[in-house]
Amino acid sequence: MEIDNLLRHFMSDDLSLQCYLKGKVVDSKKLKDHLVLTAHNYNHFIPDHYYDALLTKIIQESKTNINPPLKEYFIRLLPSLACNYLTMNGNDICVKDGMWNEWQIVAREFSPSFLKVLFVWNIYNKNNNIDYNDIINNNFQYTCLPVSENAFINTLKNSLYDSHVHAGSSLEADIVWLNILFDASFFIGSKNVQVDLYQQNGLVKSREDMYLLTVRAKRLIDYLNESIRGRYDNYLSKTNYTNLKNGGVLVKRKF
Repeated sequence: MEIDNLLRHFMSDDLSLQCYLKGKVVDSKKLKDHLVLTAHNYNHFIPDHYYDALLTKIIQESKTNINPPLKEYFIRLLPSLACNYLTMNGNDICVKDGMWNEWQIVAREFSPSFLKVLFVWNIYNKNNNIDYNDIINNNFQYTCLPVSENAFINTLKNSLYDSHVHAGSSLEADIVWLNILFDASFFIGSKNVQVDLYQQNGLVKSREDMYLLTVRAKRLIDYLNESIRGRYDNYLSKTNYTNLKNGGVLVKRKF
């Protein structure tokens, strides 16, 4: 019985997101259980014990705790997921030959740019002598999508061209979300947003819900940035934490 890598559902874990929105703590065991349940909801024809056994195997191979905390997913588990699909060809981050069809499905559940960041971090962590600035500039400046490593496509790349562009439907999701995070008031001010699309998401039922969720996400990103820089003690005061739980205040800052 073939089972997909459960880690690909990591960003579809609405169960943990619901807990976070209610101010509840998601411990390491619950995080693991939620991942199994999310995979089960994706394909309920596979018994849960198969999912649980596969996730345990993945965790053991990563040489981390059997119930890994959240940080271990970012440091050990998710980089291994990125390496399943991506490879380097010179300074280009490419989808591995033979993985393109599966990548199309994974990219709908998981941010392509985030997987690329994890992949770059992983190779730099193994070899910090590489010039990762060139890799970042080459792979993130104009697009968040990786290219194909397929040999046949590469032989045609100099003879293929775009005859037209679908400007309204060809925007990359990652770029759209960065623009929304830059100014979440889009969800409040725009009257042209299709409200019925929000009904497809159990956590978001209106433009106002999306606005509050986006503002919280922006403040969490700001907090993580400050944490990386070692200034989180001054950033996350009690007042800031209260504002964060209540939706917070949008701080306009382009990424």
